[in-house]
Amino acid sequence: MSIKNYDINEHMHRFSAWAAARAAMTSKKCRFTVKQGVEILEAAGLDANYTFDRLDKALESKSFDTLHSELREKAVRFAIHEKKLDAFTHGVAAKLINIYFKAKFGSVTGTVTGSIHPPIDRILLDGLIQHSKASPTDIAVWKNVNAKWGGWSGLNSLQYQDVINSIRRYCNGQPLWMVESFWAGHQDN
Repeated sequence: MSIKNYDINEHMHRFSAWAAARAAMTSKKCRFTVKQGVEILEAAGLDANYTFDRLDKALESKSFDTLHSELREKAVRFAIHEKKLDAFTHGVAAKLINIYFKAKFGSVTGTVTGSIHPPIDRILLDGLIQHSKASPTDIAVWKNVNAKWGGWSGLNSLQYQDVINSIRRYCNGQPLWMVESFWAGHQDN
């Protein structure tokens, strides 16, 4: 590759895919390399050609949740069948996809970015449980992630969607990224 063939889309893809793989590989249950994380994202269709316009166009015909579910299915299928990562779950796929979207499109404003799912992890859920004024029903869902469902990296598709639905209820029409105000990971020493 020459410098002439390196454009902003490739640049943003490389950074976003690296950030996503580094974040998602923190799962104690499913370890993989950055290279494998990037390959999984690309197999799901998230590559340098996946621009904000392409995301916006995809959402003309389906909801973000439907698109997200389709991307997770592709990622899980590829990770398990091609990369032999048997412990790769919808929770891990969601973390990979959510960080990718956050890194790539986080500075763009609008209704599309308000629909992008926040990265789900123990730190975010603990913050929500401890500090939000959410309904007992939503708090119970967040508590289930660690108490019954094996943590964020153990979530199956329905459990993941339950978590997102509870966050959406809590946000009450506000962009979903706003829930990250409860994420204290940026304060780690």
